[in-house]
Amino acid sequence: MQNLIKNNLFSKKQHGFMKSKSCTTNLLEYLDILTDTFHNGIPVDVLYTDFKKAFDSVSHKKLLSKLLTFGISGKLLTWIVYFLANRKQRVVLGESVTDWVDVLSGVPQGSVLGPLLFLVFINDLPENFVNECRLYADGNKIIAPISSQNDSQLFQNDINKLDEWSTKWKLGLNFEKCKIMHFGSNNNEYSYFMNNNNTLMVKYIMSFQLKHGVRIIQKILIN
Repeated sequence: MQNLIKNNLFSKKQHGFMKSKSCTTNLLEYLDILTDTFHNGIPVDVLYTDFKKAFDSVSHKKLLSKLLTFGISGKLLTWIVYFLANRKQRVVLGESVTDWVDVLSGVPQGSVLGPLLFLVFINDLPENFVNECRLYADGNKIIAPISSQNDSQLFQNDINKLDEWSTKWKLGLNFEKCKIMHFGSNNNEYSYFMNNNNTLMVKYIMSFQLKHGVRIIQKILIN
C-alpha cells in the first residue's frame, strides 16, 4: 500500500491519513479557494457532505473491484480478502456481553490497513465533479463559484453526481447532515436538491459554523 502513496495514485484532494497532510492543510486549501473567488467579487456556495457510518459501510466486494483498478491482484489481493473476511464483533459493557455477529462490510478500524483501504474506496469521488472539492477521509466539501444561474445548475449537477456515486458504490449519504453554505453579500442563495431531487438542501442558518476548530464567517474571516 505504501507504493500507492509513493506513486501518487491517491487523489491530491484527499488530506486524510496522508503524509504531510492534515485537517490543517485541508482547511487552508479550502479557504484559499474561497478567498480567491470571493475577493474577485464572485459569490461561493459550498456543500458539506456526510456519509452514514462511512468506515463501517464499505462494501467488501466493491472495495476489491477498486483494488483491482489500482493494480492490486494475485497473492496480495487474496491476503486482503482474508483480512476482511470472517470477522465478528460484539459489545462488552461491564458484565454484560452481546452475542457475536458477523461483520459483512466496512474496513477494520484501529488497524494500519483500514484507513488506506478506505482511501482506495473513496479515491475516485473527486473525478465526478466540475467544481473543486476537498476531502478529509470521508468528509467532503464541494466548492462552487456562483456568478450566474448556469453556475448554480453546474453545482446541482455535481450534487447529482455525488448522489449517483453514493448509490453506485453503496456508501449512503446522511441527507440530514449534508448542508449548503452561501458566501458573499451578493449571493442569490439558490436552492439545491439531493436524493434524486426529493430532498431540499438545508442551508446553514447561522452566519458561521465551527469547522476544524476554526470559525468561518460569511465575510471569510478567521477567528
